[in-house]
Amino acid sequence: PVTPETTLADLAWDWRLPTLLVTAVAPHCLDDLVAHAALARQTRCVVRGIVLNCPTPEAEEHLPDWANPNQVEGLTHLPVFGKIPYLADRGDRHLLAQAGAGLDIPWGDFSPSQTRVCS
Repeated sequence: PVTPETTLADLAWDWRLPTLLVTAVAPHCLDDLVAHAALARQTRCVVRGIVLNCPTPEAEEHLPDWANPNQVEGLTHLPVFGKIPYLADRGDRHLLAQAGAGLDIPWGDFSPSQTRVCS
């Protein structure tokens, strides 16, 4: 929430900002993704897809169980653009750039002319 009456999703809709859902891979994160995708639809937020973030070695190891990309896509009806692997040093810009380069994000879909409501 930004205010008691306004969420970030409301602002994204008001400003027609295409967004990504980024989730930390953890037990029950699939529940959160389904809920956030539903909230995005309810608020007409323009969500282009999902990025899975592995903040711990366990997350990387349990990705197929905790956030299987095929299951995530099936339940949210949103594409998974990839994962950010576990990085021991998240302050290392070079490693972060490499992780980001490994994502398959269609950046052209984030231009204002491509903005459309998630259905």
